[in-house]
Amino acid sequence: MSFGVSPRMVKLATVIALVSVIGAIALGGGTAPAQTGFLACVKTTKPGKGLLRMSGSGSCRANERGIRINQTGPQGPAGTPGGPQGPQGIQGPMGNPGTPGVSGYAITTPATSPAQSDATETQDVTCPGSKTVLGGGYQIARTDSSDKVVATESYPLSSSTWRVTAELISSTTPGTPTGTWTVTAIATCATVSA
Repeated sequence: MSFGVSPRMVKLATVIALVSVIGAIALGGGTAPAQTGFLACVKTTKPGKGLLRMSGSGSCRANERGIRINQTGPQGPAGTPGGPQGPQGIQGPMGNPGTPGVSGYAITTPATSPAQSDATETQDVTCPGSKTVLGGGYQIARTDSSDKVVATESYPLSSSTWRVTAELISSTTPGTPTGTWTVTAIATCATVSA
C-alpha cells in the first residue's frame, strides 16, 4: 500500500511552518537579530502563489527573489509642526479688597495705684490716642509678705480702657494690711481699622 501527498498539502504545510517560524522569531524564540532580520526567498515564476522559503545559506537560488523580513526600514519624515500659539486669555476680575488689619501695636505705660492701707483698690489704664485695647494684665506689690492680695477683676472697661481690681484677702490683722500694697494695670493697645 502506498500513500501519495498532494502538492497542495505540501504548500499548505510549508506556509504553516513559515508562519510558525516568523511568529517564533517575532516573539523572541528565534536567533535572528531584530535589526538584521532574515532572508526569505520567493520564486520568480508564479510569485503570486505565496510560496516562501527560508534561506539557510543567506542567499536565494537563481530562480528566486530575496525578501528581507523583520528589517528596520528607513526613518520617515518629520511630522508637521503645530499651529501658531493661541491668543492670550482675558484678565480675570479683581478680587474684593480685604478687611483692614491691626497696626500700631503697643503696650501702655503701666498705671500704678497709690500705696494702699485698705482692703480694696481699682486701677484703670487707658490706651493713648485713638488706639483700641486688645488685652491687659496686672502686677501686685506688697511691703509685708504676710498680707495676701489678689486681683478679683481684670477686664476691658471700654474700647480703650483696661481695669484691674485687687483685694486684700488675709493679713495678720483681719481686714487691714500689715504693710502697704499697690496694684499696677497694663494694657496692650493697637489701631484697629473699621
